[in-house]
Amino acid sequence: MPDWTVFRALALAALCVLWTGAACAQGAAKANKTLTVLQQAADKGDAKAQYTLGEMYLLGRGVRPDYANAFILFGKSADQGNAQAQAALGEMYVRSLEVPADIQKGCRLLHEAALKGADGAQDKFDRWCAN
Repeated sequence: MPDWTVFRALALAALCVLWTGAACAQGAAKANKTLTVLQQAADKGDAKAQYTLGEMYLLGRGVRPDYANAFILFGKSADQGNAQAQAALGEMYVRSLEVPADIQKGCRLLHEAALKGADGAQDKFDRWCAN
């Protein structure tokens, strides 16, 4: 039986990542509850929650931008095989977003993500890694 609370929190968080901060700010209490549910799920090892929180921290949607926290969350999710997290982590390495540049590692992650069909991973790999 799926945990619908986590699913609803993931869905709302995804909308917050896609929409402007104004759309997310409609209900501060609801947003805080969503963040709490996502954080709890991420702490329990939910790869989708870790990736979603990472995106929120990377983009500053519903939270203060925090590249270091985004990097940690993407890493945990990527370690579990989440293709979108692998792509995001790869981009952070290639573009040196608050982490030391590691082109080889970034390109490897982007390639793995592209093989799994992660959105935009192949384009990023082609742009930054293909010689």
